[in-house]
Amino acid sequence: MTKDAKILEIKEKVEALVNEAIELLEANYDMDNAKFNNPAYMTMMDLNGALIELDCLDDEDLKIED
Repeated sequence: MTKDAKILEIKEKVEALVNEAIELLEANYDMDNAKFNNPAYMTMMDLNGALIELDCLDDEDLKIED
């Protein structure tokens, strides 16, 4: 597997997991009325930030299989 393919696989799997977590929070908490310091709201904001950072993944420190 090439480095680019490995990075794409990682991005796709992490994005799917993060999106699943966001959907779970949205299904169980009223995010429209949540206060800024609400733990569920803060968790969702952190997850959204993770999605943005995910786009920056590159091959720096990527483990290479021997």
